[in-house]
Amino acid sequence: MSKKLFLFGTIASVIAINSVFADTIVTSKSYVDTTRQATIPVAGTNEDEPGETVVTYTGTAGQIGERGICNNEKDDDCAPNDLVTVRELDFAVMNNMPTGERDTVVMYNGIGGQIGGSRGIYDGSTTYDSSTDADKLVTASVVQNATNLPEKTVTHRICTSWIDGQSHTDANCLLWNLVDETVYGAQCNTADDCEYPNHCSCVNHMCECRLQ
Repeated sequence: MSKKLFLFGTIASVIAINSVFADTIVTSKSYVDTTRQATIPVAGTNEDEPGETVVTYTGTAGQIGERGICNNEKDDDCAPNDLVTVRELDFAVMNNMPTGERDTVVMYNGIGGQIGGSRGIYDGSTTYDSSTDADKLVTASVVQNATNLPEKTVTHRICTSWIDGQSHTDANCLLWNLVDETVYGAQCNTADDCEYPNHCSCVNHMCECRLQ
């Protein structure tokens, strides 16, 4: 009778111990492989039907967040914080770029995200026409090979003697040396068309400048 009671008490103790330490028992690799790993698919098995959200970290330990995936070309179902797929990004860029003429350069208009028209490119392959080519950008080869640029003789004045102890200004110059120089002249209608309108005048549609 005492042996039976002892055996029963031992079994009860083992059950009690197992119930206390059941959450801390280390499982075997084979148990994990057969009961848990099988529920996690390998990479590439769901490429045709990808998920609609992704798991993200949060600032609180032990908590996870979630973000949607914007994969709708019309953006009807996309939230502001959704992540964007490559396809959606390509679609947005290509369909929001303004259309324009071939061989033209896109111009900024000073407003973020907006384009202010375009300009053509003149590469010298055709005869220059002032009515259609005047506002175009030129290629480096056109500038390098230019042979018919208008020339103009301009006079530069250089002060060679100053009043002792005075600042080097026009009013304090005692002797001016005038030097003529032939330069390429820019066509103009008024002095404002010249690069330095405060120092230039427009004579016979040519910028005549005197720079100190």
